Parts: sequence; structure tokens; C-alpha cells
Amino acid sequence: MINLASFAVSGEYNHDGLKFFSGDVAASKKLTPFSLVMCNTQQTEIDYLKDIIGKAFLVPDIFEGEVVSSHHVTHIRVSNESLKFYLHRLFNTDYFHKYVAGYCSGTNILGLIFSGVENYVSEMPPDEVLEPFADFMKSIEQRKSIVIKETQQLTELRDWLLPMLMNGQVQVR
Repeated sequence: MINLASFAVSGEYNHDGLKFFSGDVAASKKLTPFSLVMCNTQQTEIDYLKDIIGKAFLVPDIFEGEVVSSHHVTHIRVSNESLKFYLHRLFNTDYFHKYVAGYCSGTNILGLIFSGVENYVSEMPPDEVLEPFADFMKSIEQRKSIVIKETQQLTELRDWLLPMLMNGQVQVR
């Protein structure tokens, strides 16, 4: 389950924040590889250096089962698939982040009033620019997914080997 802890301050996916969930899930909460998601909640006061509210990432293609989002995550659906790669970059700019902070309310837990995102005005590149950009960014996201998978495998191997090295069961020559 993609949740608050899945968002890094940089706007990247944080694998350490992944949680597991079993049960019935609304169709609107089901995600696919490269779904665009945005954090809509924050549990601290607004601080531009460590805010995650309004940050977005594309769900990496690393999961074998179904992936869902918590209620702290908004799945951004677009009519043009090329547009989500542009929006992903736009949503993680400092300018957008400071703008969207004005649409947060709450005392201890801040919630994003999503009309601020929906009413945001931005120049849109023409399709002849947007489509090649989307192809380029998708190839980068695919490579990032491969690196995440490889890192997970290497971490598991390290965690399996290290105790054996420490107690002398295995030696390196």
C-alpha cells in the first residue's frame, strides 16, 4: 500500500515506507505501474524543506501483486497519458509546492484542499513536445524501476550473508 511514508521529501518514491494491506479495496484506490499519485496529508506544520504534502511520484513498476493507495494519497488520472509525465515534474517544482501549501488546512494534521491543484494554471506544451518528453521520461522511470528491484535484491542478499560472515559460517578469500 502506497501511503504517507512512501513519499520522500524530494518527491521520489520511498520503498521503506511501503506497507502491506489485505482486504477489500475500492477500484479508485487500485494503482498500476506509472500511476501518478500525490500526497494529500501532512502531519507536521508547513516547512518547505521537509514538506511532502503536494509532492507526487509515478508508481514504480516493481510490484508483483496488486498495489493500492491509502486515503492520504490521491491518484491523479489524466485523459492524455503523456500529460502525467509532465505533471509529475510540474508537481515537484518549488513554485508549485509553495503554491499548493496555500491550499492546506488543519491544526495537527494538514489536508490538501484539492481544488487548489485542480485550479492551478500552467502553460501546457504542445503535443509534439509533450509526447517525446513522455516517452523519454517513461524510459527513465522504467530504468529507475529496474534499479529499485536490483537494490532490493542486493539488500536481501547482504542481509542474508552478513550474519554468516559475522559468525564465521562463510569466509571471503
